[in-house]
Amino acid sequence: MQNKTLSLVFIILIFLFNPYTWIQFFDQDGYLKFASKLIILGLDLFFFISAIFFYSKRKNPNNQIVKYIKLASFNSAGILLCVIVLELIFGDWVGIKNNLDFFNNLAIKKNTYQLYNVDSLYDNDNKKILYKRDKFGLRGSYKKLKDIDILTMGGSTTDQRFIDEEKTWQEVLHKKSHLGGQPIYLANAGVDGQSTYGHIKAIQHWLSKIEDLKPKYYLFYLGVNDVWKDTIDLYSKDKILISDEKTFFERSIFWNSKIILNSIFDDRVRHIKHGNFSDNEINEWVDYGLLENYSFINPYLREYKKRLITLNKLVQKNGSKTIIVTNTNNLFKTVENKIIGKNTQFIYHGKMINGVDYGHIYKLFHETARLFCAENDIIFINLAQELVFNYDEDFYDTVHNTPSGTQKIGHFLYHSIKNINLDLN
Repeated sequence: MQNKTLSLVFIILIFLFNPYTWIQFFDQDGYLKFASKLIILGLDLFFFISAIFFYSKRKNPNNQIVKYIKLASFNSAGILLCVIVLELIFGDWVGIKNNLDFFNNLAIKKNTYQLYNVDSLYDNDNKKILYKRDKFGLRGSYKKLKDIDILTMGGSTTDQRFIDEEKTWQEVLHKKSHLGGQPIYLANAGVDGQSTYGHIKAIQHWLSKIEDLKPKYYLFYLGVNDVWKDTIDLYSKDKILISDEKTFFERSIFWNSKIILNSIFDDRVRHIKHGNFSDNEINEWVDYGLLENYSFINPYLREYKKRLITLNKLVQKNGSKTIIVTNTNNLFKTVENKIIGKNTQFIYHGKMINGVDYGHIYKLFHETARLFCAENDIIFINLAQELVFNYDEDFYDTVHNTPSGTQKIGHFLYHSIKNINLDLN
C-alpha cells in the first residue's frame, strides 16, 4: 500500500511541476526559456520513472524506499561523473586549450555566401540578393582590416540579411563618401537579435580576437533589440567582464550550451522577426496610448546604461571611439513633436500597449543613450528622430528596411558624419 501511495505522489508531482503550471503559477513574465523547459521536463521524467518504480513494487509488502534511494544515488553519481568528464573535455577549465571557441565567438557565420529570393518581403523583380560574410565573419567591401574606419554593430537592422551586398546602408554610406572624395571604409559586424549585451560578448569573444582589427570608430545602431531584450532580462545576474577573465559559469560547456539553446528557441522576439506583416498592415494611426506612465521600465533603463558604459570601455580598450545611432520602428512616428502610433495592441513586460506606448518606450531608451553620450563626450546621432521615412515603402515589416530605407539611412549617416567632421586620420 505504501509503494502504491508513493507512486501516486510522484504522479501528482508531475501534474504540479511541469512547463505549463510553472508558467501559469510561478513565472513572473509568462515565459519559460527553452533550457528551463528541458530541466523541468527532465525532472518530470525522474518523477515518472520513480512512479513506475514504486507502482511495479505495489504488491511487494517490503519497504522499497531504501532500495529506491540507493538506486537513485547510484544513477545520480553516474550522471555527475558524466557531467564532470564532459566539462573536462569540452569546457574551459584546464587552461591548456580553449575548447569553447565555438561558443565564445557566438557561433558567428564565417565564409558564408548565400542567395535569397526576397519577393515575399518586398518587390525585387524576382531577383535574388547576395548575402555574404568573410572569413572573419564580417560583411562589407573593405580591402584590408587595417583600412576599416568604422565597424558597425547592431542586430538584424544592421546585419540586413535580406538586403543585397550593394544596397546595405553601410555600402550606401561608403559609395557616397567615395563620390565625395574622402572614402569611408566600413565593416558590418551586425548579428540578428543582438542587443548591447550581445555586442559586449561579441567584442570580448569575437572581434577582439581578430588580429589587425583596429577600427577608428565602433558605430552601434541601437533600439529594437534592447527594448525587447530588456523586457525579458535585466542581465544583472550575469557579470560582464571587460578583462579576458572568465566567470565560473562562462567556463562551463553546459552553461554555454544553455545560452545557445535559449537564443535559438527564443520566440519572445516574434514582434521583430523578418516579414512580420500582421502589425505592418494595420494602417489606423492614433494619438493616445494605453498606459498612463512608463516608470515600470526605469530599472531596465538603468541596466541599459550600465551596458553602454561597459561597451564604451571595451571600445576604448581597443584604442577606438564610440558612435551611437538610434534606430526606429514603423509602428509609431513623431508628428509636430507628438508621438502617434498604429492602433495595434500587444503585450510588453506583462502590460498591454499600442504603437503610441511603444514609441514612448523607444524614446526613453534613446534618451538614456543620449544622456550617456553627453556625459561621456560620445558622438550621438538621433536617426530615429531626425530621419523621415516613408512608412509604406521603406520597411518590409515593422522594423526591417527595404532598399529604399537602407539608402535613406546610408545618405543620412554620411551627411551626419560629414557635418561633425569625424576624425578618420
